[in-house]
This record gives sequence, structure tokens and C-alpha cells, in this order.
Amino acid sequence: MAPTSGHDPLHHERAELLEHLERLTDVPTAALEFVWLALLVLDFTRAPDPGLQTLSSVM
Repeated sequence: MAPTSGHDPLHHERAELLEHLERLTDVPTAALEFVWLALLVLDFTRAPDPGLQTLSSVM
């Protein structure tokens, strides 16, 4: 199998698609990280709540 060069159109399209997917998922990923952090803080500072434990486990 020949190595792919930087001028390969398929390689270029794949790189563009990857960049697009990364941009699309940056904000939702960051939001989920903060939600998980908030759930973790609530878990450590409050009495055990079955609903919060389930939500934390799902995430």
C-alpha cells in the first residue's frame, strides 16, 4: 500500500470532515463536562439523592 501524500483529495476531504466534526462537538462536550462537574460537586456536598446518582451514573 502506498503512503498517502498531503495532496491526496480523499485525505484532504477526511481532514476537513474531522475538523468540522470537532467544531460541532466542542460546545456540547464542554457543556456536558460542566454538568458532570456540577453533579459531582452536588454528590460530594449533599445527602445522597437517587435521582442525582442515576443522572451522574448515566453521564
